[in-house]
Amino acid sequence: MSSLCRFVPLTLLVACAATNFDSQTILQSVRFLGTRIDKPYARPSDRVTLETLAIDARIDRSSPMKVFWIPAPCINPQRDLYYMCFSQLSGKSGGSSLGTLPPDGDITALLPTGNTFSMTLPSDIITTHPVVAGAGDPYGMAVVFNIACTGRVKVVAADSASPQAPPLGCFDNAGNRLGADDYVIGLTRVYAYDTRTNANPVIDALLVQGQPVAADKLLLAQPSDPSPTDPPLDDTAFGIVVDRCTEGKRGGCPEIAMDVTVPASSQEWNPGDLDKNGNPQREQLWASYYATSGDFGSDARLLYEPSQGKISDSANKYRANQTPGDGIVWVVVHDNRGGTQWVGTRVRVR
Repeated sequence: MSSLCRFVPLTLLVACAATNFDSQTILQSVRFLGTRIDKPYARPSDRVTLETLAIDARIDRSSPMKVFWIPAPCINPQRDLYYMCFSQLSGKSGGSSLGTLPPDGDITALLPTGNTFSMTLPSDIITTHPVVAGAGDPYGMAVVFNIACTGRVKVVAADSASPQAPPLGCFDNAGNRLGADDYVIGLTRVYAYDTRTNANPVIDALLVQGQPVAADKLLLAQPSDPSPTDPPLDDTAFGIVVDRCTEGKRGGCPEIAMDVTVPASSQEWNPGDLDKNGNPQREQLWASYYATSGDFGSDARLLYEPSQGKISDSANKYRANQTPGDGIVWVVVHDNRGGTQWVGTRVRVR
């Protein structure tokens, strides 16, 4: 199992999560599945709120996971490269409230926690961004880092061999650096324009076998672990109830069709994407699928394509585990301009 950071370009995350699963759809560790910005394209001086979907899918959750945010966003990093922000975190430059801390400094008490974080963009975020040839409208960028950690957060010495690895780590109370299952580092890019706008996609329904899951069975945030005194959930709390697979993990397992209904209005015009005639095209939208029990046939499914519009065959296939148990499936919808929305439901394998 590797503890090196890996990249998930579709979600703009730098993930330090386990790599011992079969596909990205299977959740077995601490993971970020997506971060939603209330204004995916903001304006200078806007107050912007970020909300992340952080999942703790470890079997042993005796050390609880918390989401920590680096409180000082990185504004207009050199060449728009997120790792040019790391000098602020490692103490090699100013510009960050954490910049004076030495390597191995414990910053846990300095970091805001929770699934949401708000900030105000600088009034000059666009005018201080270098002009980028071919970019179209002038823009500015803020990079926000967070970490889902099951221990304490420390600034660590930068790795000269891996300049793109964030100088942050997660440690237990004894000072031991935790492994890849126990933390993940995320980043979110917030773009600012004077005139361009973007909204998050809308999910009208989560479909199972072509039928919408009832509203009272939908999850919009990760639920808390039940306490020992909570009554057990009956089948009515689950959007999917399915018999276990008895034919092996992949071959011969019954498959359940899953999809999301996203209205055509969510595919907005993208003035930054021009066709061969110079006309703007619409956004691309796709859905990423995840499960804490069972798996999916595809990591992601395309929903809308810029020139063709809605994709008619966008359903994914869910396959149950061989062992009974309860879990959650998540569907995270993205557009290619930073818009994000998600929905989940509980699954019971009998």
